[in-house]
Amino acid sequence: MADDKVKWPLEPHTKAKHEILKRYLYAWFPILASSHRRILYVDGFC
Repeated sequence: MADDKVKWPLEPHTKAKHEILKRYLYAWFPILASSHRRILYVDGFC
């Protein structure tokens, strides 16, 4: 089971990146899923 304690503070630029990525993926994944059965997302800068 994962530890619920925060490992590090969330920096403002990281929070912004996550918000932009979330909005992008929420819009893009349904489009991809309409023609592909599986989607693999890899964040190379995580």
